[in-house]
Amino acid sequence: MRRFTELAALAASCTALALAAPVHADGNDSLFISLLDKTNVAYPSARDAIEWAQASCINLRKGEAVGDAINGIVKFGSYSAGDAGKIVRAASLVYCPDQDGKVEAWADGVFAGSGGR
Repeated sequence: MRRFTELAALAASCTALALAAPVHADGNDSLFISLLDKTNVAYPSARDAIEWAQASCINLRKGEAVGDAINGIVKFGSYSAGDAGKIVRAASLVYCPDQDGKVEAWADGVFAGSGGR
């Protein structure tokens, strides 16, 4: 039930973000999109990817777990788990560097648990 609540909150945040104001390309947006391009993330539009990234930062700052942020993007954004992880990672580097340590620690734990893959 908690996971559903968290995912619903992610969806609500993303909807609010999409309705609040249009995303304007700036230096951070260009950097974010270039990171996705360099890591071969397939996204339907730059705006879509930017909105998911910004929503993930909002939710990470509210205490959401990294895995839940990724799962929300997979479920509601129709991205693969790998691409959603790359979106959250790139978001933490560009839009919410205050959350980068949290994202990096989560990734280190995941990769350590999978034999270093």
